[in-house]
Amino acid sequence: MGLTMDFKPERSVYLDGEINGHTCAEAMMGISKLYSADQEAPITLFISSGGGNVSDAFALYDYVMTALRPNLQTVALGEANSVAVILFLMGEKRYVGNLTILKLHEFSFTPEGSSSVTARGARKMAKSLELSQTKYADIIANRSGIPKRKVRALMRKKTTILPAQAVELGLAHQVL
Repeated sequence: MGLTMDFKPERSVYLDGEINGHTCAEAMMGISKLYSADQEAPITLFISSGGGNVSDAFALYDYVMTALRPNLQTVALGEANSVAVILFLMGEKRYVGNLTILKLHEFSFTPEGSSSVTARGARKMAKSLELSQTKYADIIANRSGIPKRKVRALMRKKTTILPAQAVELGLAHQVL
């Protein structure tokens, strides 16, 4: 695509490891600090994550995409799996490393505390999972241009996407 990454280490934020409240809050603070220092200059978000908490990922996505709207470029290195994919898609320019893999899959839920779930509780969990999956698929479709039905099919197949495929599908703009 001919994009040139405008990388400055001092304008970079790193999201590494599990997506959770702590890692998302750190990313929010880092992006906010750089954005407040210069609202026009590019910010680079490096992501290497196997995924994690859907609610925390949605909160970071909403904050960056709705509240701040920074000049953000994202770089996926190693793995960007599950909900890390939507955080990668926040970038207006998106880059993947040569060895990067992205993974899409259907969501699952592990009840906290107890393994016992009532029928009503199971229906409620299923409804919540489906709602989250729909939001997730919508984000991927809207940011990449992949038809939503194809996104859902990729999720059902537990798809591993290699760098060239990420560019071909519209998830990434360029392989580094």
